[in-house]
Order: sequence, then C-alpha cells, then structure tokens
Amino acid sequence: MRQIALLVSVMGVLGGCNWLTELKSGRCDKTSDCRAGEVCDERQFCVCAGPNCGDGGSRDVSGPATIDGAEARESGVSSDTTADASGVSSDTTADASGVSADTAAGASIDGATGDASADATADMVQPGCKVNGDCSDARPACSGGVCVECATSPDCKNPGKAVCVANACVECGAVGDCKDPARAFCVAGACVGCDKAGATACAGLLCAPADTAGVGGQCVKCLTSAGCSGATPICSGNACTACTAASQCLAKNPTAPACSAGGTCVQCTDNSTCSGTTPVCDTTTNKCVQCTDNTSCSGATPICSGNACTACTAASQCLAKNPTAPACSASGTCVQCADNTTCSGTTPVCDTTTNRCVQCTDNTRCSGATPICSGNVCTACTAASQCAAKNPAAPACSASGACVQCTDNTTCSGTTPVCDTTTNRCVQCLTSAGCSGATPICSGNVCAACTAASQCAAKSPAASACSATGTCVQCTDNSTCSGTMPVCDITTNKCVQCLTSVGCSGATPICSANVCAACTAASDCAAKNPAAPACSASGACVQCTDNTTCSGTTPICSANVCTGCTAASQCAAKSPTAPACSASGTCVQCTDNTTCSGTTSVCDATTNKCVQCLTSAGCSGATPICSANVCTACTAASQCLAKNPAAPACSASGTCVQCTDDTTCSGSTPVCATATNTCRGCTADTECSSRGPGVCMSHQDARCASDAETAVVIAGGSLPSVASLAGKDLVVVRGTASGTLVWALSGPQMSIVGQNSGTITGAGAGSAAVHVTGGDLYMRGLTITGGSPGLWADGGAVVRLDHVDVTNNTAGGILLDGAGFDIRNTTVRGNGPNIAGSSAFGGMLIQNVPTSTAVPKSLALFTVTSNQQIGVACASGTASLLNPTPTSALVSGNTGGDIAGTCGFTSCATASTTCGAQP
Repeated sequence: MRQIALLVSVMGVLGGCNWLTELKSGRCDKTSDCRAGEVCDERQFCVCAGPNCGDGGSRDVSGPATIDGAEARESGVSSDTTADASGVSSDTTADASGVSADTAAGASIDGATGDASADATADMVQPGCKVNGDCSDARPACSGGVCVECATSPDCKNPGKAVCVANACVECGAVGDCKDPARAFCVAGACVGCDKAGATACAGLLCAPADTAGVGGQCVKCLTSAGCSGATPICSGNACTACTAASQCLAKNPTAPACSAGGTCVQCTDNSTCSGTTPVCDTTTNKCVQCTDNTSCSGATPICSGNACTACTAASQCLAKNPTAPACSASGTCVQCADNTTCSGTTPVCDTTTNRCVQCTDNTRCSGATPICSGNVCTACTAASQCAAKNPAAPACSASGACVQCTDNTTCSGTTPVCDTTTNRCVQCLTSAGCSGATPICSGNVCAACTAASQCAAKSPAASACSATGTCVQCTDNSTCSGTMPVCDITTNKCVQCLTSVGCSGATPICSANVCAACTAASDCAAKNPAAPACSASGACVQCTDNTTCSGTTPICSANVCTGCTAASQCAAKSPTAPACSASGTCVQCTDNTTCSGTTSVCDATTNKCVQCLTSAGCSGATPICSANVCTACTAASQCLAKNPAAPACSASGTCVQCTDDTTCSGSTPVCATATNTCRGCTADTECSSRGPGVCMSHQDARCASDAETAVVIAGGSLPSVASLAGKDLVVVRGTASGTLVWALSGPQMSIVGQNSGTITGAGAGSAAVHVTGGDLYMRGLTITGGSPGLWADGGAVVRLDHVDVTNNTAGGILLDGAGFDIRNTTVRGNGPNIAGSSAFGGMLIQNVPTSTAVPKSLALFTVTSNQQIGVACASGTASLLNPTPTSALVSGNTGGDIAGTCGFTSCATASTTCGAQP
C-alpha cells in the first residue's frame, strides 16, 4: 500500500499536478456535507480528518475498497502517524513533492510486485462504469468504462481548476487559459508569471519580478533606464524612450547629463554642462572641449585646432580669427603685422619692433604735404635743409610744409628761370607776354605754337586766329570775319565777302570773284544748293517752281517752297502709286487699311506700306508667325513663346503648341504628352530621371522634385534627423542606409522615396527602424528591415505607404498606435512577434484609431504573410473607423493566425490585380 501511495505521488509530480489532492471522498460546500471523520477543505472536497485516517485506509463515499488486503479510504493512502498537506503518508514528515519519506517501512517502487504505474492507476480510478451516474462524486465522469475526475473541461466544477487534462482537473492546459497578466504562462497545468515560466518566456523582452508594482510577473521592454541605450535611453512606463529632460539623463549617468534634440543622453548640448579645461560644448559631437572656434582662444595660444587652443602657424589662421590682427608672429601670437603685407591705408608700413602698422619708419614713406617722418608719422617740413636732405630735386620747404622745387626765382635757372609760385615749379614762362615768333603762346609754362584762337585773341585782337602752323593770323575760318567781309579765305588768312555761292543768299545767291550776284540759270542754283535747285524770275535760288522738284517729306510746291501734303488728292494727282497723305505730310502708299487690299490688306503705319501682317497676332493655323510682314510656319520655339506664352513650342509641322518635349513643361505638369503636344503631371519616377533627384511627386501635385527640396542618403549613409533637413521635404534613400528615423514632423508633408533598392535598416532590438510621432509622412519604393518594430506611428502622425516592403523586423512589422494611415501596394512579411499592451502581433497592429474623418484610415492592395505571430491585429472599435472597409487585403500564412480582433474585414482569396500588393 505504501508502494502504491509513493508511486501515485511521483506520477502526480511528473504530470504537472498532485493527484493525491484529488483523491478525496467527494465534493462539498461545508463540513456538514461530509461523512463523520471528514472535513470540507478550501477546494470543496471532503477529506479524512478523524482518528481512523491512520488505520491503513479512508472511507470511500461509495463504499469500502480493499487494496493489498487492507481496507482503504477513497484517498487510498495510509499514514503511520500523521498525513502531510498532500495526503501522502509519512512515518515522520513528507518532502516538498508529497512523496512519503518513510524508508524504514521498506517502501520501494523498484521492489513493488507487479507494474507500479498500473497499480497507481488502479488506485486512482473507479472501474466498472457505463455512464457518469455509475461514478462517485470524487470521480464523477465515466470514460472508457472507468470513473475518472473528468472527461472534458465542463466536468471540472472548481473555477480555480476548470480545465480537464489527462482526466484530471487543472488550472490551465494552454497559454490562452491564463487570464491574469501577472500569471499569463501555463506551466505544468498551473498559471504562473514569466519569472516562473522559463528563460525564453519573454522572447527578447525582460521579465518583471513578481514584486514589481503594476507589472510583476509580466514581460516588459525595460525595468530601469540602465536597461535602455542609444536613441531610447530612458525607461518610461517599462518602455525604452527618447529622453525629454536633462534631469532624466543626469539621473541615469552623471557623465552624460544632457538630453539632445534627438532624445539621446549626451555629455552636453550647450556650455552649461561644461567647465574647467573643457568649458565649451561641441554641438556636432555633444562633447565638452577646450574650444570649438577661435573665439575661445587668446594670448600665446590664439588658434582653435582639434578642439584645443594652440599657437598660430600661419597668417591665414590669424586673419580668419581677427582681421585686426591678421599676422602670425614668430612666437605664435596673432599680431597686427610681421611685414608690410598686412598694412595698408594710412598705416602701410610694419614697425617690426612693435608688430604694429604705422604711417612711416623713414622719410621714404612720406610725401606730399607731409614729407618728413617723425615718430612714425608723416609731418610737414619746417626747414629747407630737411627737404634738401630728403631730395635734392625738391630742396625748398613751402609755406604749407611740403618739399618743393622752388618758392621764388632764386632756385631757378637755365631754360626754366621763373618760379611758378602756384605750383612751386621752375618754368620757361608764366604768361604769353614772355613768348614771340613761331611760339607765341605760353602754355603750361612753356612757349609754344598756338593751338586755339582764344590764345591769339587774348594776346592780340588784330590777330585773333591761330593758323595751322601755330602763328596768330586775322582768320582761319569765318568765325573771326564779320560785316561785309564775313568769309575767311584760308589761302591768305584774310576776310572776304564770299568764296563759293554757299556764302551768298537772297537776291544775290551766286558767288563770282569773291562777290555775291543774282542767278541766271537753274544749274547755278542746283550747283549752289540741291535744297534750292530752281532759279526764280527775280534771280533768287528757290526750292521749287512746280511739284517736279519736290519729293520726300515735302512733295508739294507752294510759293516756291516744297511743303508737306495736306490732302490725299494732292498725292493722288502727283502719283497714283502713293495716293495717301501721311500725318507727316509725305505722299505714301497707305496711312490705314482703306487703301490696302488682297493678300496685303494691312497697312504698316511705320513704313506706310500695305503688307500681309504686322505681328504674329495676325497669323494663325499652319502659318502662325509674322516674319518680314509675311505669315509663315514657325521655325523656332522662341517665336511661339513671343507670340503666346501658353503655346511656347514649335511643332515639326510649324504650328505653335504647348510642348514638343519636357523642356517647356514645369511645375505640376512637367511631362509633355507628345501625342497631343500638351503638358501633364508625372506618373512615374522615370519621367523625372533628368530632373533634380529623379523623383515624381505623384502623391502630391505630380511635379518633378527639385534638388533644393531634397536630401539624398547614399548607400552606407546615415538617416537624417528632422532638424538637419533645414526646410527640405523629400529624402531619397539610394541603396541601404543604416540607423533609425525618430521623427516628430510638422508643416508640409515629408516624403521618403527609395532608389537603387532603397532600404532602411534599423538598429535592432528596442528601436523601430522608422518611428514617427507627429505630422504627415509618405514613403514609397522602400524596404524597411532590422527594426523593433519596422514602422511605429503614434502621437497623431499620419503615415502613407506605397510599394513598401516591411520585412524581417525582429518585433513586428507595423505598429499603428493612434496614427492615421493610407497603406497600399505594401508587403509585410517575415517579421518576428511583438506584444503592444495586451495585443500580440507579427505583421501589423492597429489600435487607438483616430475618429476624425479628416484623418485617412485606408488599407488597399496589401499583403501580410509569413509573420511569426498574428498577421493583422485590431483593437476594439477599429472596424467602424476603417474607410473604406478593405476588400483587397491578402492576409495568409502567418504563424499566430491571420486576422485577430475587431478588424471588420477578411482576407481576399489569392494574389491578383485586385488582391494583395501589386508589383
């Protein structure tokens, strides 16, 4: 009997529960429900408690049973003295497993007669039943002709042990049976916390000790900030987050007490946390250094090099530091000068003894009104001896203090005997009175030939003209002749009445022997003046005597004068080919369209000619351009642009159109549809390949993106922060870029477009590859991998995905927590499991969906497959907010199930043009 009891106890331990606790006489609500010598325990079972419990057996409610010749009670376990809590007999005490520790009685499983396990089983069941009614209250279920504790879970009435496993009622049989988050793992039939569920229970997360407030026994991302690092150094609400205050970082690590704009804990963000020999914060590295620029350095070490103050080694360093001390001295200090090269203006000379720029160091640097150097300053002379010593060519000291050639005639002689006291120069003459002969004029203090009549007039009114040979004469032209002798005969330099008929007028228009006389023939007048070619009856030369000698702007003869026309009839009478009278009085072909017809029906008012057109506005169709007053086909785009900016291109047929190629298309219509010669918006990046970064902004206004609005991340590069983008709203990822994006956006929509297999590779566990907490983010043509999760959007953000592959992320693909979303043509595959709050997912989790109708909540043409937990999990209320309800989502092959929660949609059948992500 002791052998059977020992075997039963061992079997209970190995099975995950203590079967002996089940072997009682029956169910009860209180002790009065039990037989004499029994009590009702806390699990509502009648157990033996009387003096007969040690006589080798206990009473079975259905009658006595004999095991090994002894009458046994329902528990089937004997006790020599007292029974432990499990009901197993013990000569002294029972061990923790409930197995009898009595060895003196010779209990031995190996020595027991027959099959010990079979004996134990026989002791545990009540054979010979056909229906449940044949069984006792302690084993009320009939299974295979044997009375057992339970056949199915409804047979288990104790709420604390409501699951039937191997005909025994236990607390749990699978994880889903455990509802308490602090005891969420099922181990050996019991619900336990993660601290008792094994080292792998939390799958990359941390297990909170049972005594941890609020989360004891649960899997969390962190317990203290010591478990956080990188871009999320602070543990808040058991999740690693970016820092928000310096006090968090100071408490975490006194050597990194500052919180950067990116949310990392660093040594400094400004000078406030720097001191001593490193008082300055290098904000590019967030390290305390001696200096970041020259402003922090002075004295013998004026230059900042490698964040340390050093002596200068080149003048360029000093010039960059301080333009007033641009030279580097031999001792390494920055000074005003080391030679003359850095001196200029009023202090052009370097005094090398003081390294200062001065006006002078000797007389050679002084001139003009201050010729003498005294105390490094140029001053006026005070004695002739100073000037003689400075320059023998300027030995005199003027009243103004300048060194000059002379101040009186005493220092002048030879060919320059006179001192010009206005210039202090020795000269040949001061006035023309001192000159004569072939050089009558004093010019520039030199006797020279005359060059102007005014010189001669000032010298002598009787010879007021200057001849070609430089002598003073009566005349050289008519200007010095007047009265009856107004003309100069330049062969004699004498004044006469006339030289040619040009000098005669009025009634005596013809010059004969230097005397004016009347004309005798028209030829006299024509030779005299083509403007008055007719000889009147009175002998005067006139413009006309009839219309034949009138033309141009004065076509009509009136009173011997050619005048402008005043009526078209005058012109018609004069010439049928010029029948119109212009506003200027000329006879012309037209003045308006009334005298033009046929193929030249337009009057060109600038030429008064009848033409086909004046401007291209008068041309259309196949000949849109007016060239030389004729409508022709266009030959250059510039013609069409000038005619109509809305049709600036010239087609092959010569018509003006909006475009023939992309060059005349821009803005939101950058692409030329050559079939219609009209500009349209771009639809693919290939249409923008030659413009800027080669990105079509079809998700906005269909323009081709410009370099000015774009930040490019090349393969192997790091992802930028929002602050570093400086107004740019497009990031192009070419190849694989490392790091994580943690962005809180504002302002216009931010776009990320992949090129050359653009890939964002996250930093691994604990960091999302892309985490956006605000604003509007659009991503296209990208692979997001290596994150934890891949994409996390919360804080009121809006994310828009188009042709994005979210794959191989360690803790879920996409987590949408309070964010708007527009996701299409996107594949979420091969991502590891994650738990957000109480929701497990592998592909996508949607929770806290915004209720505003202004925020998008759309899923279309997307694929979720091969993820290591639930494909798409939705929090309560999600279904009613999705707009429209997804009909093209392909969700299949996910380890933990495909769609869970209140998503409100089902997976479409198989991949097609209307089901799943499109290529």
